[in-house]
Amino acid sequence: MSRCRACLHRSTPGEKVEVLLPLRKDRGHAWINVPGRMPERIELAPTFDYGDRAGARYQAALEAASNRAVRDLARDVDPTVSTFEEQKRAADMTPPKAPAPELWTGPRVIDKTALRKSDREFADDAAAENQRKMLAMIDEVNAFNERAASGSNR
Repeated sequence: MSRCRACLHRSTPGEKVEVLLPLRKDRGHAWINVPGRMPERIELAPTFDYGDRAGARYQAALEAASNRAVRDLARDVDPTVSTFEEQKRAADMTPPKAPAPELWTGPRVIDKTALRKSDREFADDAAAENQRKMLAMIDEVNAFNERAASGSNR
């Protein structure tokens, strides 16, 4: 099994990695060069021709080792234990760097849990807003007319 996963798991997505392969003797390994780190040698899996019996034996050995590992892990697993519940219990549910509650519970906060208004309620609210605007405009006109009638001298 190659150690490639051991060296690449520390790299970040998008990071360039240089793979050096020997061109002459001993082609069973390669070097992974991650910038800023020491190059690491990895062992390569052997390649076989189509229908090669050695390749079939090698693949069978890999599958047997995988099945053996699964059996060993299954022996230690208790199906009655919910790991999800354990993770939820162990999780810290406090919000990180949360501001004071008055900032996120004030009157300007949108409450998505409240019941939605009906179309009739929206129409009533719009009519009330229009009425308020018209009354404000009438008050401004009346105030202007009072000043004009007095010759703008008060």
